[in-house]
Formats: sequence, C-alpha cells, structure tokens
Amino acid sequence: MHTRLVAIRHAKPVSEGNGDETLRILSEEGRAKQKQRMQELLDDGIVPELILCSPLIRARQTAEIVSEFSGNVPIKIHEALGYDFNKDALLTFVNQYAKNKTVFFVGHSPTLSDFVNKLAGKNVTGLGLP
Repeated sequence: MHTRLVAIRHAKPVSEGNGDETLRILSEEGRAKQKQRMQELLDDGIVPELILCSPLIRARQTAEIVSEFSGNVPIKIHEALGYDFNKDALLTFVNQYAKNKTVFFVGHSPTLSDFVNKLAGKNVTGLGLP
C-alpha cells in the first residue's frame, strides 16, 4: 500500500461574509461544483479514508460534502489548515496517522498549494489550487 494525499481547496463561497471572513459560507454554485468534483473522484476510484479540514466554515462545508459523497468518512478539524497554517504540523500528522491511507486535505489557497509544492519538491500547482 501507499499513502495518497488529495488537496482540495474549499468550494466557491458567497461573495460576502457579513464583514467577517471566517463566516463566509459556500455558495449554491460552489456546493454544486463540489458535488460534481466528488463524483468525478469517486468514479476514478479515489475515496478518502479520512478528511483533514481547516476550521473555517467554508472548508468545513466542503469537507461535509466530501464526507457525504464518500459514505460519511470522518472529518478531523486541524488548526494547521486554517489561519494558523503549519506545514510541519501537517507533515507530522501524515507521518503519524496517514500511512498507507488516502487522506483528503480541505483548506485554502495559497497555503494548501504551497504545502502540495513542498511535498512534491517542485511547483506542481502553478498559480494555486482553483
């Protein structure tokens, strides 16, 4: 077996968050596109065993869609994917808990794309995760 990490930027949020960035929820368009993307991943046989998620609401809502489509896979909220992004904490998590598993990371750009680039050892995300 091998470890598979899938990076997912949160789905498209509404344009405003009532003045508080942490309260921006997903738009209906974002929800619909995330459901479509999840179906594509499942069709390709890519199914998470664990979902690691930012504490911000738009990432949590995205993770809930991922979980629902994947048979209610557990979601673990991890501060290292939020405003206190911490690559080292995520790498420690991967090394301790994700060996030989498929783990979906649900977070934000540009920090999540920076993490992917660090894991790959080169820029594989271009200008970020769409």
